[in-house]
Amino acid sequence: MGKKLVTKNWVYTAIFCFVVILGVFVIYSAVMDAFVILGVWSKVAETIARFTASMAVLAVYWKAFGLQEFGLGKKNFFRGMFTGGFMFFVCILNALAALAEYMEYPVVMPPVSLIIMVVIEQLFVGLFEEFLFRGFLLHTLLVKFGENKFSGKMAAVFISSLIFGLVHFMNLNEQMLNETISQVCSSAFVGIFFGVLYLRVRNIWVVVCYHALTNYAGDLTAIFFDFSAAPAVDVGAGDILMTILANMVLLFVSLFLARKLIPESQMIC
Repeated sequence: MGKKLVTKNWVYTAIFCFVVILGVFVIYSAVMDAFVILGVWSKVAETIARFTASMAVLAVYWKAFGLQEFGLGKKNFFRGMFTGGFMFFVCILNALAALAEYMEYPVVMPPVSLIIMVVIEQLFVGLFEEFLFRGFLLHTLLVKFGENKFSGKMAAVFISSLIFGLVHFMNLNEQMLNETISQVCSSAFVGIFFGVLYLRVRNIWVVVCYHALTNYAGDLTAIFFDFSAAPAVDVGAGDILMTILANMVLLFVSLFLARKLIPESQMIC
């Protein structure tokens, strides 16, 4: 199917991507709701739903492109982790920022079962979203824009990252508008970094790990504090601006990493 996509027009490609993304999220929601109705703990239900959605995305990618780009047993994982090492720094900063924000709330010791479930759940968040956005969507766009051109690679990265960010508007059902906008902006910038990193190392497991680590920075920190009496406070416009400015550093690092994606034939000597 991957080669056939090249001959299709943009309308077909857009509809194809929309149907796949929508279908995966419908599967995710249906599985989670079904297990919640059955009385399964919400954390377990969400983890099962993310696993099921991950397998659905993997199946679609396999059908469209094969598994040659998934780095299964043939790519240097540790070299890839070193290449994306700036994300370790980002994760530490996020964890410290979360601690500074949460310190006003009582400290609690969560059950070991909750810690384990958060670790597993966020790992599957990385699987689910990376299979979908850096796997299926990025590769579909690469086929259309041209994988052998630097401009084609970057167009695919930026568009897939924008869509990745916009999808986070789905979180409006559980958080306020400004907070969601801030998350959308952050996710788009992080998506650019993940997209460039994936094209550099060609091992999706590297990006999955960094995605999970990024989520751990906030979620694992949060479960050690009691938010039961916390008021519903939205972030301000200034906070959104600060989020964008802070993420500009991540954008510059992404562009620095992207220089290695320029084919030798396109370099100006």
